[in-house]
Amino acid sequence: MVKDKSVKKILISAKGKKKYYVTQLNEDFITTEGVVKSLDLSSEKEFIETDKGNKFHLINPSIIDLMEKLNRGPQIIQPKDIGLIMSKTGINKNSLVVDAGVGSGTLSLALANICKQVTAYEINNKHLNIAQKNKELFGAENLEIKKGDVAEEMTETNLDLITLDLPHPWEVVPKAELALKLGSYLVVYLPNILQMKKFVESLKGSKIKLLEVIELIERKWKVEERIVRPETAELSHTAFMAFCRKM
Repeated sequence: MVKDKSVKKILISAKGKKKYYVTQLNEDFITTEGVVKSLDLSSEKEFIETDKGNKFHLINPSIIDLMEKLNRGPQIIQPKDIGLIMSKTGINKNSLVVDAGVGSGTLSLALANICKQVTAYEINNKHLNIAQKNKELFGAENLEIKKGDVAEEMTETNLDLITLDLPHPWEVVPKAELALKLGSYLVVYLPNILQMKKFVESLKGSKIKLLEVIELIERKWKVEERIVRPETAELSHTAFMAFCRKM
């Protein structure tokens, strides 16, 4: 689980428009609405005030707050897709997971917040460095990030879940078949449906069976006074996900 986070507290303006990440509780914190005293940062107060009289909510950081603070590199897996992966694979505090194509580490960190141990593979040095910084931000002691090609170098066994965000996931199927426990899951995340078709075809003859391919569409709504309509700027399609199980 995520433990010693480098972000200690979150300050949210009472007006709801500003959010600040506090990493040191023994120092005064400067905002655009004034200075918050260190004594207040260490308190249990629901509201604290700056020297200018502006109020802030003082809360402990959640995983969602930390996700917003991530160092960004490649496109991240969206929360809607992360939630679907978690709910359809039944992972829990005892689960052992491999996540390959770690990118910025979004999925790896979300999995580490729940699972016993997550091992992540990445071959790109730039992405590897970003993921390591994000691991430190989260304080994810149960996340190990390795540089290497998962199709050739994965040594983990008895796994409950393997997630692949890779351009050629079919290359990993032989290793995944050996690494997964019977009844455990393989999830593949791909932006292109033709890639997905090739992956599904690669499962023939293996013990890994396709359960379903899903595209999860998210639609946000604006609900404000007399305005009730879909948001104009909307991210709907993100990727296709194949849910598979070793049987």
